Amino acid sequence: MQTTRPTPLRTFAALTIWAANALRALNPRPVLPAIPRPWDGTGVCTAVIRGGGTTHTATAALAYTGPDGTEHLELFRGYSTEGITGHAAATARIDALTFLLNNPTGARTTRLFIDDPELRREVTALQDSFPSLQLTATADTHLSAVASRTAVRANSVTVNTSAAAALLSLHQPAGERRLVIATDASIVPGKAGAGISAVASDGTVWQDRLPGTADITWAELKAIHAAIAQHPGRHELVVLSDSKAAIAFATGTAIPTQARMRRVAAQIHTLCAERAVEISWVRSHNGHSLNEAADALARQARRAPVAHAA
Repeated sequence: MQTTRPTPLRTFAALTIWAANALRALNPRPVLPAIPRPWDGTGVCTAVIRGGGTTHTATAALAYTGPDGTEHLELFRGYSTEGITGHAAATARIDALTFLLNNPTGARTTRLFIDDPELRREVTALQDSFPSLQLTATADTHLSAVASRTAVRANSVTVNTSAAAALLSLHQPAGERRLVIATDASIVPGKAGAGISAVASDGTVWQDRLPGTADITWAELKAIHAAIAQHPGRHELVVLSDSKAAIAFATGTAIPTQARMRRVAAQIHTLCAERAVEISWVRSHNGHSLNEAADALARQARRAPVAHAA
């Protein structure tokens, strides 16, 4: 499971400096060309990175075509807990760029369009470190449309879930110490790949994708575990799930037969040992704002080829 955590940087200038250093460390210019590098492949990879979002959460979509003509789509999320303008979007785009620089297609040359001028200038300044990366002034029309459409849809889900969480927080009593978190999972029966999510009453959202499973109970249990693990500093939590089986395993009222579920259930018990954590059932699709938001976010995570989240 891959996660993307908020970048602890105070200014966008610091973020771009960090990006420059990270890019240099990722693929430094070799002193001697004796050892083949990942870029020593064949053909051309054409790629487009587009993104957008709010001050707290953002998404970057990477659409690219390898030398064999196969089209790929990756989705990356960025977060800024402090809500500093540009941080979340920059983090998502940098993660997309880092993924591409690992040369997933084995191409000799990659032609890339980045929609963000600031990041484009930073990468241009480092062009000598990436002789096989060619930045373009215009984007491939088809890939640009795919990336833009994907980023817009993903950001729409994020904005709606954050709004639902914020709306619920308005109705909490003043001084309420408990944090309410709704979790959910989404699968397509018979197809591997599950999306999981958590939406909290303080407006934070989280999602991930489990690419190798079609077991809904396993996915629901993983979502409950993530919801608790993602909030280590909160003493009082209320975790909502619409899966009675996952709740039974998480609370210890039933024992899973699968070893992997027993391990995750044990981890949940450890996380709850010294905290006031209540894990409760909520009826799905019954109008509960956090549950509905978590459902939408889980479905979005499942549909993404790869979901990177925090």
